[in-house]
Amino acid sequence: MDTSEEFSFENADPLARFIKHRLNWSPITYGLAILIANIIVNGSFALRFRAFITQTGPPGLFQDPTILFESYVMMPVVGGFYIWSILRIGALLHQLHNSNIFVEETGIEKLTLEVKQNIRSRAALIFSFIVASVVTFLTLGKYLGWFRGPEVVSFLNHSYLLPWVRSPLWFLSMYAICFGLFNIGVTVITLRRVFRDHAIRISPWHPDRCGGLRSISQYSMTLGYAIAVLGIFLSIQTIQEIQIGIFETSYLTWLELAGYIILAPLVFFLPLGTAHTAMRNAKTTHLLALSHQFDAHYTLIVDSLQSDDREIGSSAERIEQLQTLYQITEDFIIWPFDVVNLRRFLTITLAPLLPGVASVLFELIRIFLVD
Repeated sequence: MDTSEEFSFENADPLARFIKHRLNWSPITYGLAILIANIIVNGSFALRFRAFITQTGPPGLFQDPTILFESYVMMPVVGGFYIWSILRIGALLHQLHNSNIFVEETGIEKLTLEVKQNIRSRAALIFSFIVASVVTFLTLGKYLGWFRGPEVVSFLNHSYLLPWVRSPLWFLSMYAICFGLFNIGVTVITLRRVFRDHAIRISPWHPDRCGGLRSISQYSMTLGYAIAVLGIFLSIQTIQEIQIGIFETSYLTWLELAGYIILAPLVFFLPLGTAHTAMRNAKTTHLLALSHQFDAHYTLIVDSLQSDDREIGSSAERIEQLQTLYQITEDFIIWPFDVVNLRRFLTITLAPLLPGVASVLFELIRIFLVD
C-alpha cells in the first residue's frame, strides 16, 4: 500500500458520489454551495416581503437568530462535514499506515477490501432517507401549524411558501447528519478491526506525543468542532422557543436535545476508544516481556547465590535496567490525546449547550412554581 488511493472508500450514497465525482467538490465547496443556497432563498423572500428587519408582525430575517444560525452556520458546516466524513475514512488509515506503528502490516490490504464491501450497504441509505423525510415533515408541520400547540413566531411566517422552499435544505441537512453518523460508525468499526488484528508498537517518544496515533486524536477533535456547531444551534433554538412560549410542545426540539446529549460523547470518544484498547494491549505486552526477563535474571541471581557464582553482578545490573524500563513503560499514557485536547473537547461541546440547558431548567422551575 504505497498510495492513498488504496485507502479510498465509497459508500452507497448516490448524493456523495455525485458531489465528489460529477461535481468534483471538496467539503468546503459543498458547504459554500449550501451557504449560497440559503442566502438566495432567505434573501429573495426577505426582499419580496421587505422582511430583513420588521417593526410589526413576524420577525425579520436579521431578527430571527435560529434561522440565521441554521442557514448561515449550521447547514454549511453539516454539509461540509458530510463529505469530509466519507473522505476521512481512507485518509485516516493512510496516516496510520505512514506512522509505522504496526508491528506487522500483512493483511491490512485484505481488511481494507472487506470494509469497502461492507460500507456499500444500502440499509444506511434507506435509513437516512426515511429519517430525513420524517424530520423534514415534522419541521414543516412545526412552521405551518399542522400540529397542536402555540404558533411558531419566525421569519418563515412571512410566506406560506417559504417553509416549503426551505424544506429541501432541511432534508439535505438531516440526510447529511444521518450518513455522517454512518460514516463515523464505519470508521470506528474499521479502526477496531485494524487494531484487533494488528499489534502496534509502543512509542513513548513518538514525535506526535500520542504514541503515533495523533491522527485519531485530530479526527475526534474535528468531530468535536462539528458537534459544537450543532450544540450552539440547539441552544439558540431552545432559548428562542422558550421566549415565545412554544418549548413545552416542541417535541422535535426535545428529541434533538436528547440526541445531542447521547450522541455527542459517543461520536467523540468511540474513535479514541479504539486506539486506547490497542495502546493498552501493546503496553501490557511490553510489561509482560519485561516481567519475564526480570523473572529470568532474578532466578539466575538466586541460583548464583546458592552456588557462590561470582557473575552475579551482571544480572543485578540487568535487573536495575529492567526496573527502569518497566517504570518508563508503566508511565506511558495509553490514550491517544493529551489533556489539552480533552479540555478543548469538553469546552467546545458542553459550553455551547449550557445556555440552552440553563434556559430549560429555569423554565421548568418557573412552571413548577406557577403550578
